[in-house]
Amino acid sequence: MIAVLEVTLRISENNTGLGSVPDDKYRHLLWTSLPAVIVSFVAVFFSSIDFNTRALSPYAQMIKGGSFKTSVNANLLDKTTPVVLFEAAVTRNIGVIGTTTAFLIASLLSIFTASVFSTVDVPVVDTVQLLSQDFFASSQFLPANESARGNFNTGQNSTVVPSLILNANMSFPAFTYQDMAFPSLSVAGLQDGLDVSGDIKFTTTIPATRARMDCKLIPDNLINVNLTLEASIDFGGAVNPLEISIIDDPANASITISTARGANGVSPKSPIKTFIDSNAFFGAADYVPYKNASSNTNQTAHYVYVWGRLSNADTNSTTLDSVSALTCNEVLRDVDVEVTFLGSSLLIDETQPPKPIESTDRPSSVAMEEAWNYNNMVNVSTPHLLDQFFTSLVQSQFAIPLEDLGLDDIVTRGAVADAIVAQHGIIRAQVTSTNLRRPTTNSTAEEDVSPEDVSGGSLGDATQFAYAARLESTGVGARRRVVQDLVTTRILQSLLAAMVLFTIIGWIAFPKPNILPRPPTSIASVAALLVDGNVFGFLGRGAEWQTADEVQAVFKDGLHVTAGFKLGWDKLRKRRREETLATWGMNGSVQKEKVFSISAMRTGGWGGGENVGLGLQARVGYGHRRFVRDWGWRQ
Repeated sequence: MIAVLEVTLRISENNTGLGSVPDDKYRHLLWTSLPAVIVSFVAVFFSSIDFNTRALSPYAQMIKGGSFKTSVNANLLDKTTPVVLFEAAVTRNIGVIGTTTAFLIASLLSIFTASVFSTVDVPVVDTVQLLSQDFFASSQFLPANESARGNFNTGQNSTVVPSLILNANMSFPAFTYQDMAFPSLSVAGLQDGLDVSGDIKFTTTIPATRARMDCKLIPDNLINVNLTLEASIDFGGAVNPLEISIIDDPANASITISTARGANGVSPKSPIKTFIDSNAFFGAADYVPYKNASSNTNQTAHYVYVWGRLSNADTNSTTLDSVSALTCNEVLRDVDVEVTFLGSSLLIDETQPPKPIESTDRPSSVAMEEAWNYNNMVNVSTPHLLDQFFTSLVQSQFAIPLEDLGLDDIVTRGAVADAIVAQHGIIRAQVTSTNLRRPTTNSTAEEDVSPEDVSGGSLGDATQFAYAARLESTGVGARRRVVQDLVTTRILQSLLAAMVLFTIIGWIAFPKPNILPRPPTSIASVAALLVDGNVFGFLGRGAEWQTADEVQAVFKDGLHVTAGFKLGWDKLRKRRREETLATWGMNGSVQKEKVFSISAMRTGGWGGGENVGLGLQARVGYGHRRFVRDWGWRQ
């Protein structure tokens, strides 16, 4: 059975099941009921073995000479399995322990066979093409032949979506996920009869565009801080300005933050606060591109982030507790990503997040959109000196603890830097998705054209924007298959192996009488074995009216047990032999007969030396154990 289970398991795994089941049939119920019937027969077989072992156990003990408790007084048939195991363990009856344990395990088989086979809906698997409906432009300017559209999103509008994602727990829009933006796709080449509105998913590998930030935490000695109290800059400046600049920064980056409440009409760089926490945290971010020395154009997208904590921020005695700074250069990169889409609308399955294949990371030709900045994000009021970016950093669904902004140990600074990079990646992905999508020739958009760049070169060839996808559908067309469960199979195999092991142990440990001429469970057979022996000779007249305790007392004499019992061939008692011969008309000179019987032998108490060579009137006690046969002393 172990081998059969293994073979059927391999077949089930290799063929996605053992067979198909029509929806209107009950044939699959046989796979549940038939194994239960088989293991029931197995359990009955092991029950028979266990029954016979328990029944023969007292006789097996008497073959080698057994005590009163382990032989004639033993009763292992009318007791529950746990009690039998306990008594067998006490008497060191390994044979009964083995077979009873095997039967106990066999009774568990039916519990697991009910779940070894089951029916599942095996999805339809097919290969389809996902056609790209757009791509990301290599220029942030409108293509030459699309200038009439005139309704592209502005940079300010492109920060609305990331603001909602960060601060309103909005889900990622279609074909974007975290810091990755994907081309829009549509399904082509579905097989006939497949229901795309049902439970269907597509798994494919497509390119994504994402930001890469090369960042550097600025050492304290390169951060220049200037806090001016009781001062204000009325035009575009700050009230009680905190100016933070980075020494040797290629963009000569400098950020100024208002650290006090401003008067009416003041328009500082950071929003005016009507209330400031005494120990306010501050944080500001800015985009400061710098030019290459050999060019007059902006060559590097450069971002600066500063954060820290103030004391007495709501007074004119403000002091600086801590300050940290981070500078980053941004580039766009392309990477291939394994993505699972759900349904005909191709929504990204967030239970199986997209997995970038990092080995495919490469430079991107997608344009770097610059017509936006962090100040276009939604402003959420706080009692701290945080701009829009840092407000989202400590309040969004991906927020870090606010207290981290005031800690200046290297580990916490690194955690804040990682959070900054992750949040910027989310914003950049949405800006790219909103501003830089261009339709391909395969698009169903109103402007079904082939985009061109500013020089008139073609950018959209639909045949180059198709991706093979693996389709799985459990809707229309899916098959019901009988499958074998791996875990349940291993449990059944373990139980069967344990049954075989314990049965072998019981077989090896159980004493094996050469022959037992009478059924061991028959009352007449037991009576015949006793009649042919000397047990009845120990009993007085009227023994049939005595209680069981009174009969047992005959074999006890002060000590716990003073008689042992033996099963085997013994000489026929003289009186009975003479009576038998007289009945047949023969004299007593006939050769003595032997009979197969149960005999009692006193091995302790007064008169206990009769059968152990110590004399008829000897009293045998525990001190004589090594001089007499070990019948009864263990019990």
